[in-house]
Amino acid sequence: MRLKKFIGTVKENKLLSEAAQLIGVMIGLSIAFKIAFYKQDWLTAIMLVFKIFSVIVIPGLFLVAYLHKRLDFTTRIIIGSALMIGFVSITSYYLGIIGLHVKYHPFVIPSIALVLGLTLFLKNR
Repeated sequence: MRLKKFIGTVKENKLLSEAAQLIGVMIGLSIAFKIAFYKQDWLTAIMLVFKIFSVIVIPGLFLVAYLHKRLDFTTRIIIGSALMIGFVSITSYYLGIIGLHVKYHPFVIPSIALVLGLTLFLKNR
């Protein structure tokens, strides 16, 4: 009884629904990576997927968050990931020119993207 009520709540709430879809994509990608890298253990595949999500997918979703009414979740994940790959490349190049060591890029660049995406979302709201 409680499970049906929880599933109904998740379907009604867009944020919870998209979080559940994102977790499903992470699990599916973890399985795909485990198949592709069959000689590695599960922890390696899960860590690799987590790193991809933390640097590319989640900040990419924040970059296109202001389009949440026009695009569905799948389209936003694809466009956001593509934008984030370009954003990481360009930003990493210029941060390297400025003199920031490359070991800080995985922390700085997603943070910049999250702040930029949140600012765009709140500005267009």
